[in-house]
Amino acid sequence: MNDIDRTLRFAQENDLCVIPIKHKGKCPRVAWKKYQQRKPSSDEIKEWFEQDSNIAFVCGSVSGGTKKAFVVIDFDDEEIYKIFYPDGGPDTRTVKTSKGYHVYFFTPVPIPKFRIEIEKEGKPIGIDVQGEGGYVICPPSIHPSGVTYKWVNDKPIRFLKDEFPSHFKACLLHRIDCVCVERGWKRRGADKHDIQRILQGVKSGERNLSAYFLTSYYKQLGRSKIESEELLERWNERCEPPLPYTELMSIVTSAFKPNAKTGFDFGLEIESWVSKFFTENGKPKVKEISEDIKSRHAFVCIKDTEELYRYNPQRGIYETGGEMVIKSECKSNFGNIINQYWVREILAYIQATTYIRREELNSQSKLLHLQNGIFDMDTYKLRPFTPDVMSTVSLPIFYDSKAKCPGFDKFLNEVAKQRDIQLIKELFGYCLHKSYEIHKFFLFAGRGSN
Repeated sequence: MNDIDRTLRFAQENDLCVIPIKHKGKCPRVAWKKYQQRKPSSDEIKEWFEQDSNIAFVCGSVSGGTKKAFVVIDFDDEEIYKIFYPDGGPDTRTVKTSKGYHVYFFTPVPIPKFRIEIEKEGKPIGIDVQGEGGYVICPPSIHPSGVTYKWVNDKPIRFLKDEFPSHFKACLLHRIDCVCVERGWKRRGADKHDIQRILQGVKSGERNLSAYFLTSYYKQLGRSKIESEELLERWNERCEPPLPYTELMSIVTSAFKPNAKTGFDFGLEIESWVSKFFTENGKPKVKEISEDIKSRHAFVCIKDTEELYRYNPQRGIYETGGEMVIKSECKSNFGNIINQYWVREILAYIQATTYIRREELNSQSKLLHLQNGIFDMDTYKLRPFTPDVMSTVSLPIFYDSKAKCPGFDKFLNEVAKQRDIQLIKELFGYCLHKSYEIHKFFLFAGRGSN
């Protein structure tokens, strides 16, 4: 059995689609668009490889069989590859190319192909993710430079339990940004805006990587470990929810270790995130997904109508539209794998775990929601917004304890007796009460058209 036959057997065992490539070249010998939809017949394969030819695997949904898609991370640069996989390489089938490496994965849905460019010491280098619509040259092909593609190992292709192309890309970009910050390189397309976005705080799923990235960033700027700890503590308060203090400090310590590396197992990084939310047979874990959504949003569900309210932290009140928030979270985080059935299950779980009686809304009569906080009518102090005070009403007023009302005071002095002015002010204050604790009514009498 020659090398081409061995590659064809590997393709057959893994249900990969193959196409012929020009000998010592990188371009297909045939019109290959149709092979993005179907695999070639045995007669086509026999005809293609009776002559000298390079060979390639087609990426995407056509390769991998049912419920699998083939994706390859193509490292142009050996140094970048070794940063990602510092300890013996990845735990999946890998190919040595002319200058870099191809790392093979399966995913349950196709990953769109994309390219990431890094400016390393003034020279551009790339990392390509070959997914749907792409292909990769494989052994025993010969590169135009004369270098032969070779298998690095004989490991099986690793299956990432990842149905989320957006997370796949975000995770890869984030790790690359960490590498760039540590080494003074630059990812093309990344600028201060990316830093500013992270500085505003991130949600669960991004916190650890963001903390490491920011620590590396501060380290690159010459900040000390103590300074970085203080900066990260303040940043952590803006995250939803904040990382535990000990976990945050552990990340800072790790980034400040001598010769700290950013090497990691990309497949494990994806799987550790995804395995929280899916069973081994691919079914969504309703409780885990629901609780993850609840960690970022506070909800209450009115028991008599099943209407779901979502807390708006900027206004400090509960607003209608909780169902739409849940649907949006499912779509943005999990793509098409969370179908309408599972969305309904998640919605039902969140409703069942957030029930309140209708009379519990707006029940604290002496707490007024204003634009900049909650005014306590017992203590005359402004309290910060909290989801524990369940209100649906916010008055369009910014409270300022030092504010004066000279125009209003002048008017009262002109139209009322001095002894009545304080009573009139109390009347206005009483109108702000949510309940009628004082069973009185007010009658205004006077000259003119009153």
